[in-house]
Amino acid sequence: MDYEYLRNHNFDVDGAVERFAGKTDLYDKYIKLFTEEDSYFNLEDAVANLDYVNMELHVHSLKGLAGNLGVNSVYNATCIMLKEIRTGDKEKALNLFKFVEEEFLLAKKMILKADS
Repeated sequence: MDYEYLRNHNFDVDGAVERFAGKTDLYDKYIKLFTEEDSYFNLEDAVANLDYVNMELHVHSLKGLAGNLGVNSVYNATCIMLKEIRTGDKEKALNLFKFVEEEFLLAKKMILKADS
């Protein structure tokens, strides 16, 4: 895994590896799994179905995973969307999913490139 590439693209690799007790092999495993994260795909389904209960659940889950793995762009996007869901501006929350989607897909692309 090319950590320098990830660092240069706003990933908090050092903080994440520290949360993994310095075990880079474990971090590598989970950052790769993030590219196929169910909570993202479940969030996508919840948005398509206008299911705000599950939308909140899955955006919160994705936020936590992104934060722990140091995927700052996805973490920040999900924080904004989650705030809108919780404050009741559901239309704005729906519109923010596009931002979450863009950040997730870009992060996925970067992780795959860093792993090649």
